[in-house]
Amino acid sequence: MGKERAVNHHRESVVPDHPDVSIVMRVRNGEKWLSDTLKHVFGQNLDGTFEVIIVDNESTDRSLEICKSFPTRILHITRDEFSFGRSLNRGCEAARGSVIVSMSQDTIPIGDYWLRTLVDYCRRPGIVGSSGLENLAYHRQGSVQHEPVIRLANQLEETLKKGGIGFHNANSAFLRDVWEKIPFDEEVVFGEDSCWAAAVLAAGHSLIVGVPAIVCHTSHNDEPFKQRARRYYLAIYERYRRGWSPRVRLHTVILLLLKGILRSILKAAKLVVTETAMGAVRAYATYKGSSQYEALKRPNVADHLTRK
Repeated sequence: MGKERAVNHHRESVVPDHPDVSIVMRVRNGEKWLSDTLKHVFGQNLDGTFEVIIVDNESTDRSLEICKSFPTRILHITRDEFSFGRSLNRGCEAARGSVIVSMSQDTIPIGDYWLRTLVDYCRRPGIVGSSGLENLAYHRQGSVQHEPVIRLANQLEETLKKGGIGFHNANSAFLRDVWEKIPFDEEVVFGEDSCWAAAVLAAGHSLIVGVPAIVCHTSHNDEPFKQRARRYYLAIYERYRRGWSPRVRLHTVILLLLKGILRSILKAAKLVVTETAMGAVRAYATYKGSSQYEALKRPNVADHLTRK
């Protein structure tokens, strides 16, 4: 079988014996997204072969049934054993590719070259891991809104420097031999990705974030504020608690808080000004259009009456 025929394993219903890339996906009750996610994963165009490893955390819905309908390898982890780091490590242990890709059950790849792009950046000289962009609008009908990629564009092709911030396992790739030396922390409650990235940087390696390998992280589009705030809190908390980010003093924390408040005020003010200006434009256009219509209407009526 040639490499080009091995691009889409779902069509051929084959799990390759010696894959170039291993995709590890952590799953729990993901039936809402899994069909779309796996369909787009197995539609990827890659110069080489890849396998998909599912690490299921006691799903009680149709998740396993959906995963079995694709040529995946399925592993299991109990709820008592589960941590984000331990689950990912288990998948990595079973991986046979030299590059491991980490994604979530609800991160739907956009385009056929998502996997190739993510892996190509990871394989660049001097780079041991890459992390892509996420969160474009997705429609359940299966179409994707292709919006201009602006978010994180300034980070494109920049080596990650700030303690692992920006590297996330919802859409990342890393070299297996580096993971073997630096596995994911299994005791971290949340933020195992940024803690791992910080450890990798501390070991002298380089990572790259914001690469144009885009996924739609569908569950984040309607994630409740409380859940999102908890995620951010735990990720930052764990990074500082374990010493991967430099210690800060109270006055620095206060400055960060004030900076956040000021940014929010400026954003709100900009929105008010913009919406007010657009409202004025709409009002003026309505007035001018109506005036011109009336001015044009009268001669037309007169001409019509004259012709009669």
